[in-house]
Amino acid sequence: MSACNILPQPGRRCVHLITDGVATRTDGTVHAIGAKIWTVASGRAALAFRGGVGPWVNWVPTHLEGAPSFDACVRWMADYAPKCHRLALDLNPKRVGQHACMEASLVGWSESAAEAQAWFMTSHPSISGHEHLAPYEMERTTSPRGAPAVPDVLAAIGLPATPSWDEVDALDPELAAIGWVTAQRHTTDAASGWPHHSVGGFVEIATVSSGGLTRRIVKRWPDAIGDKIHP
Repeated sequence: MSACNILPQPGRRCVHLITDGVATRTDGTVHAIGAKIWTVASGRAALAFRGGVGPWVNWVPTHLEGAPSFDACVRWMADYAPKCHRLALDLNPKRVGQHACMEASLVGWSESAAEAQAWFMTSHPSISGHEHLAPYEMERTTSPRGAPAVPDVLAAIGLPATPSWDEVDALDPELAAIGWVTAQRHTTDAASGWPHHSVGGFVEIATVSSGGLTRRIVKRWPDAIGDKIHP
């Protein structure tokens, strides 16, 4: 399972999308190393998926590229991503449970609201731990959110147990991203069918603000295709 995290910093008027950079097989071996973040809508937004996705995910950013605004991206995502995911499951009925679950994170600058926004969707809320959502419901994310879960995510990104927004805004986002994904690199999820370490390759962060969208890799690990990840 990939690492995919959202870190809003409203005081800085920006939001960060943070991922790792490997794909693993069910036996824990790395079969691909590469970026998991798509830049869409001519640079207005960034998008990442997590879970049992497959090649169909390429359809969504290609579709969103034609969106005239980030607000349109949100609407189009809500309509198009569920259709693509359901079609993919129909074509591959062996994907069940955790291996069928899809999570998507979308960040961008809303011109209508004049603010950076983040949105989240999951196909299987009970598996994702978001039972309050309906399948494929788009939910606005206004606080740090990430998966896989780690025991103390706030400590991992450098925050106290009950942080203020001033403390969130004061974070160095690159250091927070490294701490967060490094903690996720040490996790497994045997109960959900992923008993092996599956986070690695590198840490990438995409930042959206009124000035546009930037992406950078802030840490790399010496993981290799064909090997298992050893944190």
